[in-house]
Amino acid sequence: MNRLFPDMKHLPYPAHDITHLFPGGFTLRMAVPDDPDAVLDTLTDEEYERDRFLPYWAEQWPSSRPLLEFLSRHTIPPDWSICELGSGLGIIAAALAVRTDAFTVATDIAHHGCCFTAYNIGANGGIPRVVCSDWRHHPFKNRFDALIASDVLYEERWIDPIIHSIGELLKRDGRAWIADPCRRFWPAFKKQIAAHGFNLTVFSFPAEPPDLHTFEILEISR
Repeated sequence: MNRLFPDMKHLPYPAHDITHLFPGGFTLRMAVPDDPDAVLDTLTDEEYERDRFLPYWAEQWPSSRPLLEFLSRHTIPPDWSICELGSGLGIIAAALAVRTDAFTVATDIAHHGCCFTAYNIGANGGIPRVVCSDWRHHPFKNRFDALIASDVLYEERWIDPIIHSIGELLKRDGRAWIADPCRRFWPAFKKQIAAHGFNLTVFSFPAEPPDLHTFEILEISR
């Protein structure tokens, strides 16, 4: 296993790095936990019962790749502010921090996930701006030009908080891009956010082996 920097030992779990190669020769090296199951094993019954929280952050979820490819086709203005909802290990936030001049903020409810996100942004040469926060109680006073998320609709109970976040955090002329592998609650999310008066455009990405899902990216505007 490769090791990024000596200070990887300060991450909350033993980790190794993997390299992601994207079209055009763009690469990211990401620290990931050696054993995601071990992260789950550290969750106490009390912590779970408090909010039925599971450490989804510990794995690299599949929608991040098509979302990065989608974003690479767009010119991100340097004066934009961008917020990622549910950064997990931080691959989207790291790419934006390194490849654009936009002011990028990553958020996640999991403190340990935020630690990995901050490390991965910094390890790839970006400025880590990471906030540990809950979708239901955002600390931000200002709105953002863009909101970005991938693989965040894994439970039905998150539909309303994500729609609320978009309403609270997106500027009037802003854009939100949400990526999903068309899981169970994806149709309900699209239906409900349309009912809130948002404009929607769907971009489809056919699955490539070994993925079995067709990915969709939902562009949301007012």
